[in-house]
Amino acid sequence: MNVWVVAAVLLLGGALALAPAVWSWLDPLSPARSVQRLLQTISTWNGIRDLDARKVILRGAEGEIQARFMFLSPANLRVEIGSPSSLAGEVFTVRPVSEEWLFVHYRPSLELVIETRIRTADLETSLPLPTPAQLWDDLRGGQITVSYVPGSPDDPTPVDAFDIQGLSGMFPRMVLWVDSISQIPWKVNLYADPEGPPAVEIEAVVEDEEGRQLHVNTGLELRDVLRINSQPERWLSPTSVPND
Repeated sequence: MNVWVVAAVLLLGGALALAPAVWSWLDPLSPARSVQRLLQTISTWNGIRDLDARKVILRGAEGEIQARFMFLSPANLRVEIGSPSSLAGEVFTVRPVSEEWLFVHYRPSLELVIETRIRTADLETSLPLPTPAQLWDDLRGGQITVSYVPGSPDDPTPVDAFDIQGLSGMFPRMVLWVDSISQIPWKVNLYADPEGPPAVEIEAVVEDEEGRQLHVNTGLELRDVLRINSQPERWLSPTSVPND
């Protein structure tokens, strides 16, 4: 038999054998490409130094809350409630302090600020979140699955969607929407029952009749995130959460 015929047969056989694996990477909706795209999206978030989401809507069993979220890298967060009126003006801030997390809650109706310190180890126990390495291992091992739907190129503001299932904790399923160009997340649905309706919906309004509402890397400072709008009459000294 001609050596070139043998070589052609071997190459064809190899191509047929590798075709499923190759196609899994060429197909943008395949599990392999879905995982790759999710990891690429998460990696872009490392470039977010600060974020100011001025109109965020949270929907759950207790109703709807509108708030302003401010984030400053690496882990400083401020949430200021806009509505309902019974909660309007309340401020929550979270920031790491040494080996603890400092939570501050300002209640303007009572002119009261409450501080609470929680050890990082205790927080990790009560709120288990996977590290990037654990997330990658679970994705690679199939414990966490991802379905990916890319945004339409014909849409002037295309949005990518990720349906992530198999997560640990209270919400085993999460559906995440991100801007196809900036990769900034603007909507998340969390599911206590993967087959049921979302238990919590979080949506950041990007732009409305009042203008741009979502701002990234604009130069926020720590004082912007931690400020209290007025001087409260009472400021309770930091308290530690007792150990069991």
